[in-house]
Amino acid sequence: GSYRILLAHSSRDVRGEATPTYFSKQSMPLHVHHNTTVGALLADPRTAPILQEVIEKAKSMLAPAEDAPGEAAAEAITEEMSRQMLLNSPLRAAQMFFGMSKAEIDALIEKLQKAVDA
Repeated sequence: GSYRILLAHSSRDVRGEATPTYFSKQSMPLHVHHNTTVGALLADPRTAPILQEVIEKAKSMLAPAEDAPGEAAAEAITEEMSRQMLLNSPLRAAQMFFGMSKAEIDALIEKLQKAVDA
């Protein structure tokens, strides 16, 4: 990540600054479980492709018909609100968001953990 370093005589007298960026070749450890958030998995390059595939498949299965009348709730909840709810949801919520069974979620968790451990 990037770090901003300020050289100062006091907080009101900053005399220099630098912004070094640190890159690590090591991946952060990750243990995937039912409470791991979708956002954490999408942020990790080892698990993002797997979960993105599941999300795309669920989107195509759950997409409403184009001629379906809009409901008040659908109009009240914006796409950004839905996205944030999904990102902050644990994997166990995949039953609700993606219509997955507990066995399917367990298999997904195993697949994600194998990707992390590879």
